[in-house]
Amino acid sequence: MKLLLARILLRLIGCLPLLVIRMLAIGIGQLIHVWPGRPFRRTKQRIIEHLRLAFPEKSEAELRELQRKNLIEMLSTALESGALWYRPAEWLKQRVEISGWEYLEQAQQSGRGVLFVSGHLGNWEAAALYMTTRLPIVYLYKAPKSKKVDQLLTQRRARFGGEFVPAGSPALRKMLSTLKRGGVAGLLFDQLPKTGDFVPAPFFGQSVETMTLVHELVKRTSCQLLFCDFIRRPDSKGWSATIRALPDEFSNLDPLQAATLLNAELEQSIRTAIEQYLWQYRRFSN
Repeated sequence: MKLLLARILLRLIGCLPLLVIRMLAIGIGQLIHVWPGRPFRRTKQRIIEHLRLAFPEKSEAELRELQRKNLIEMLSTALESGALWYRPAEWLKQRVEISGWEYLEQAQQSGRGVLFVSGHLGNWEAAALYMTTRLPIVYLYKAPKSKKVDQLLTQRRARFGGEFVPAGSPALRKMLSTLKRGGVAGLLFDQLPKTGDFVPAPFFGQSVETMTLVHELVKRTSCQLLFCDFIRRPDSKGWSATIRALPDEFSNLDPLQAATLLNAELEQSIRTAIEQYLWQYRRFSN
C-alpha cells in the first residue's frame, strides 16, 4: 500500500513544471532543516558530520547553510523522479544541456567500448534515463532489499530501452561482454563496494572504501573511460551534463592509483556544486 501511494504521489508531482517541483522541495527542505526531532535527526546529523570532515576550513554557520541547501537538493532529486519516470523522452531531452558528447562518438568510431562513470551528484536518475534516450546502454546498480521496489525502479528506469543489471557476478560478465564488443555501460563508482572489491583511497582528505570494479573493467576491455556530471541548473529548467575523457593510462595504474584518480575527479566535480552531492551516503567511516 505504501509503495502504491508513493507511486501515485510521484506521478501526480510529475505532472507539475520543474520550477513548481523545485519550490516544493525548497519548502519541505526548509521545514526538515528546522525540525527538531525524528524522523530526520539522524540524516541531518550524518550530513553535517560528513561536511565537517570534507570541509574543515568552513565555519559552523557555513556548514549548517550547506546542510540546509543539501536537504533541498536531495528532495529535488527525489521529487523530480515523478517527471523522469512518467514524462516522454522528448521532454527530458529538451531539458538537458550537454557538452563533451564528441568523446563518446570518437570512441565508438574507433570501435572501442565506452564506460560512463559518475557519483551521487546532481540527479543521477536523470543522467541514467537521459543516456538511454540516446543510445543502447547497460547500467550496473545496487538492488534495494525489497523485490517490489526493485521491480518498480527497474521498470521505470528501463522504459526508454536501457538495461539495468543488479550488482553481482552475472552483472560483471554482462558489463565485460558489452564493453568488449564495443557497447556502452555505466555505473556510479562511489557506491559502497562488496567486501574485498575495494581499496582505501583518499576523498576530501579522508580514506574511504573505493570500488576497484572500474579499474578492472577498463583493464580487461581497453574501453574508453568517460566521467559524466549531471548537475541541476540554477534556473530550475533542467540539468547541465558534462562529459570528460579520462586518460588511457588509467588501465596501467594499480588499483589504488586508479581509485585515487576517480575520487579526485569526483571531488573536483563536487566542489562546483557542493550542495548537490549525497552527503548522507555512508562513504565516510562514520
